[in-house]
Amino acid sequence: MEEDWTIEPTAAKERLNYPLLLVTLYLWALITTPQNRFEFLGAIQFEKIIMAACWAALALTGRLRPKATVGTFLLILFYGALFMSFLFSPYSGYAAALHWKETYWKLIVLYFLILFSVDSMRDAVQLIAGQVIVLFLYEAQSWLDYIRGGSYVYQQGMRRIVGLWSGGGIGAGNAFGSMALMGIPFGMFWYSKTKSSKIRKLLLFFFIMSAASIVYSGTRGAFLGLLFLVLMVLAYRKKKARLFIGLILLVVSFAAFAPPYLKHRYLDQMTFNYKQFGGDQALDKSAAEDAEGRIQGLEDGWRMFLKRSVFGYGPGASPIARQEVRTDAPSVNGEGQVFMQLHNFYGQILSESGIIGTGLFVLILARYFAQARKLKVRDSFETGHSTIQFGRFLSLSIMLLLFYGFASHLLYDYNWLILFALCDALSVAAWREEGMERLPA
Repeated sequence: MEEDWTIEPTAAKERLNYPLLLVTLYLWALITTPQNRFEFLGAIQFEKIIMAACWAALALTGRLRPKATVGTFLLILFYGALFMSFLFSPYSGYAAALHWKETYWKLIVLYFLILFSVDSMRDAVQLIAGQVIVLFLYEAQSWLDYIRGGSYVYQQGMRRIVGLWSGGGIGAGNAFGSMALMGIPFGMFWYSKTKSSKIRKLLLFFFIMSAASIVYSGTRGAFLGLLFLVLMVLAYRKKKARLFIGLILLVVSFAAFAPPYLKHRYLDQMTFNYKQFGGDQALDKSAAEDAEGRIQGLEDGWRMFLKRSVFGYGPGASPIARQEVRTDAPSVNGEGQVFMQLHNFYGQILSESGIIGTGLFVLILARYFAQARKLKVRDSFETGHSTIQFGRFLSLSIMLLLFYGFASHLLYDYNWLILFALCDALSVAAWREEGMERLPA
């Protein structure tokens, strides 16, 4: 094996990873969409400038080396299958389908940027820390604006916090709650790796703020996801049960002292008694319709899959294609002009990608869990840096996404690509450390 394929621990500590700094900036641009607030950033194509800078930094630092894994190959096939679904879709001119065509490739680029930037556990921790910092600052900014009377949408009879700069993405309460939920596992991993008491205190504040973001976003799927996350963590960390039981109590307290419409959205539904906490008939009806909508999303997705089982209806097309299986397909404005998402990941992937895309995604997940399991059983990596916690972080994050998928259409969420890239990058680094000439399967 060539010597320059191995990243020595001492060299990794001495060298500042400039590509990772730029990748973090790219993440910030993708997540917060600052061009919605600062139009000149869109005019100069800010995202593409950062992207080009990332590739240049990777080339100049000698990081563009072979990293072809089975996971990378499967991901390319999956993207190809999605693109074929788009080409064969009868709704390829639908706005959501065109949006996928114009934006999803940026997430594929993000995967490769992370894959080439991360050569060690130290790199992985830095990227995860950068992701947490981006979310921390964006949530804090949004909360400050929310308190001052902005950063919200009035939806389903309630005032719901949204992202400060975002438009249709995190500009929706559900998406903001999802963003806050998925940031927590990243923060937990950084918390387990840092020895700084100041950083740990800031991370504790980040957890509290994220829990508040979930509650005030009015997103019950994310709320249940948070409880699921706590249960999963308790299964991994029995010694720290008090901390996470305290987190549950904290979340319930947020809901208990929230405005009446938010109390109803969470506590009333748990007790199945909307009158107990001052709920009203309209909100109770809305809650029931939301729950039914998730189930209908799965049912409609399955029906659409049966009609076009090979390629599906194409990325982003499931809302409008839903008309073919449901005459009363729900719409955003009630007039059938903007169709409602399925709000179910499993119905979405079946209906939009067909059996080819679904099969490839299942293979990607199977390999991901296999690689995460290998990392969980390793004793050390880079002279004493344990990968056990990293393997648990990978497993926990994907399981959280899969759980939340019962209540959300998150097939094209950026978190999938971040996690897939981190898993592949660390798997390659682990094999190279052991002097293996063959790259990981």
